[in-house]
Amino acid sequence: MMVHIELENMKRVFRDGTRIGPINLTVDDGELVTLLGPSGSGKTTTLRMIAGFIRPETGILRFDGEDVLDIPPRERGIGMVFQSTSLFPNMNVFQNISFALDMAEWERKDVIDRVEELAHLLDIERLLARRIDEISGGEAQRVALARALAIRPRLLLLDEPLSALDAQLKERLQFEVKRIQRHLGITTIYVTHAQSEAFAVSDRIAVLNDGIIVQEGTPEELYDKPKTEFVARFVGGGNVFKGRVIESIDGRLQVEVADEIVELQGEAEEGIEIVFTIKPEDIVCSLSDTGVPVKVLSIIPQIGAYKVILQFNGTEVDSLTNDMEFLRAIRLSDDKSARMRFKTSEAVILERE
Repeated sequence: MMVHIELENMKRVFRDGTRIGPINLTVDDGELVTLLGPSGSGKTTTLRMIAGFIRPETGILRFDGEDVLDIPPRERGIGMVFQSTSLFPNMNVFQNISFALDMAEWERKDVIDRVEELAHLLDIERLLARRIDEISGGEAQRVALARALAIRPRLLLLDEPLSALDAQLKERLQFEVKRIQRHLGITTIYVTHAQSEAFAVSDRIAVLNDGIIVQEGTPEELYDKPKTEFVARFVGGGNVFKGRVIESIDGRLQVEVADEIVELQGEAEEGIEIVFTIKPEDIVCSLSDTGVPVKVLSIIPQIGAYKVILQFNGTEVDSLTNDMEFLRAIRLSDDKSARMRFKTSEAVILERE
């Protein structure tokens, strides 16, 4: 069973002055949408408004066209998994998964069939007789997910479900969450503060800051075409520059940045100040005479590339490279001087915030 979700102008103001909204968001049947943002951005509060644990002061929340704001949480057909698994320590794994089914007075055979079905799907069949204190953190999250899915909810809400896990386990479970969501076709809203996690699981991402959605789109759209400085920095780890347009001809810009002239592709009026972003992989470092002068502050090995931290005009700029000749030369260099240039077609001019 799937459900189409609509949030329309949902807003809540708390006594301490914290404001959430207005939130406008649509989640299609069977889609996985992630609410991504830093701590305090409003993503968990938005999730709890959808669940019915917090009531918005204004706005509409529709499930398949029906306003559900007056429907209690237990009647909304929602399964929910939290950062803390909140499993019942006095029950074994089977009993935790079957709890909601027992409360709904399912026939015993149907309960066993459903638990075994989910245990097979989540690869926890061997754990069913174990106590909760006998399973690992990753296994506990799988059990919590099985418990949330047991009653066949039409909407799955996941609130930072992997944040307490180590990096390797988190990466494996990201794949599992996506696989299971696809297999079941269940509409899912996922909350995280981690860009890599959001990119791994999401069909679409809604980026929140200060209680509002500042941009939404596919992971590729957000990474390649951020609209604001916040999104560029938070989602893509992009480098942000400010400069004045000194020439604009046929979609090519000459921009003065800290007394240096750089060339970009885009449209802007001469004389105005623009803010633009360049992703680390689109910044080229070299020892040639081409580009603006920089200092290499450090070289950090990454998976698949080297991260080079540069100093330009008193600020740090990140670059990714596999140019081993350049890296060897810089390591032997006394003053660590280099040149930086942009892949001009990859520059994105940002909206003013």
